Amino acid sequence: MGQNYSGPGAGYAPAYQLSGVPFVTSSNGLELDSTTVATRIQFPSVTRWIQVSAHGSGELNLGFTNNGVLGFGGSVSGSQGNVAATGVAGGEGVGDHSNFLVISGSSAAENSTLRLELRCKELFFVKNADSAHDMGFSLIAGLTGIPQNQFPTLTGSQGFLGVG
Repeated sequence: MGQNYSGPGAGYAPAYQLSGVPFVTSSNGLELDSTTVATRIQFPSVTRWIQVSAHGSGELNLGFTNNGVLGFGGSVSGSQGNVAATGVAGGEGVGDHSNFLVISGSSAAENSTLRLELRCKELFFVKNADSAHDMGFSLIAGLTGIPQNQFPTLTGSQGFLGVG
């Protein structure tokens, strides 16, 4: 190996073929008391997969950027827009910029995401605007050996559409 070898990068396939190193964290619900300030979880290395459970009787938004999870993300081709916000279907409304997954905390059988085979270096959580209750979460992820500084920052301004 040459002197300029920086280690495995984002596209290093063997790192995703191994079982992931476990990473687990949970919130107590107090971190997600706002619908306007996101909680950021940074992983020590790039994920191979993630799974999230919501705790509480409301809904939790999960996204890959701060803007995306707060509904300020970029437009995605084919999105409907929010007629109420703009008066015109397909306009620049919140529905046009909501780059997040909504997870319900209503019952134990329904409050978990599937195991998502996603590689990322951070996640963002915020209480859904329709949730009046405290919301918490549990997160488990399988990590690769790829350092997070070897993975790109996911942002719509760098061509990653649908993340915000």
